[in-house]
Amino acid sequence: MVRIPAGTLTLSPDPDAPPGARGRSVTIPAFEMDRTEVTVAEYGACVEAGGCTEAAQGSRNDACNWKRPERGSHPINCVDWDQAKAFCSWSGKRLPTAAEWEYAARGTDGRKYPWGNGSPDDQLCWSGRNPRDTTCEVGRYPGGASPFGLLDMAGNVAEWTSTVLSPAYARRLGLIGRFVQSGNWFVFLSDGSSVYSAGPRDFYPDDEADFRGFRCAR
Repeated sequence: MVRIPAGTLTLSPDPDAPPGARGRSVTIPAFEMDRTEVTVAEYGACVEAGGCTEAAQGSRNDACNWKRPERGSHPINCVDWDQAKAFCSWSGKRLPTAAEWEYAARGTDGRKYPWGNGSPDDQLCWSGRNPRDTTCEVGRYPGGASPFGLLDMAGNVAEWTSTVLSPAYARRLGLIGRFVQSGNWFVFLSDGSSVYSAGPRDFYPDDEADFRGFRCAR
């Protein structure tokens, strides 16, 4: 894990904020966060110990990594929010809040991407240059490191957080959702406009997807 010092940043606006709204300024106490996303092998150890349930498996051509031995060092994906929370609890950790996640990814200088403001290129696992069939090994792209040295904070898989949608926004959607952070391997827009989302996005907590995983904090 990486020790993240206390600091202040201006968060990206919530999904229910009006156009042009500015995010609120928050001070984040010091905490620790996993340097990389939780891998298939790490998640498998939790399943074997009885602390986690098996991740979903898709069709033979699916990008879900569970039970694919050659992807042991890839991020676990195709897990819902409860499964992510269970793993972090089993590990003596927790899911990060959306604010903690954004702070760990961007630092305090308002940068657009974890590595700075330069356009995405070869700093991350994504399909911007060449279409990909699935995720990459965690930590494969050190050039995309965040100000605190965390890897894969853009690309590879989007990540669950513990933050719940605001009540008003949830009521409009008719769901109780959880915020998710970052872009993912599936993104293919050449300009990288959605390769990294500092602002949280909403998903049903029981939604499993091959472009979503998680990392833990404490």
